[in-house]
Amino acid sequence: MSDINLIFDVAVMFIIRIGIPLLLLVVLGTIIDRWQRKLHAEAEQEKQRQAS
Repeated sequence: MSDINLIFDVAVMFIIRIGIPLLLLVVLGTIIDRWQRKLHAEAEQEKQRQAS
C-alpha cells in the first residue's frame, strides 16, 4: 500500500512542479499571441486607411 501512495505522491508533485507552470506558460503565450495579432491587424487597417 505504501508503494501506491509513493507513486501517487510522486505523480502529484510532478503535476504541481511541472504541469501547472507549463500550463500557465502556454496560457500566457496564447494570450500574448492573440494580443499581438490584434495590434498587428489594427496597424494594418490604419496603414490601409492612410494609403487611401
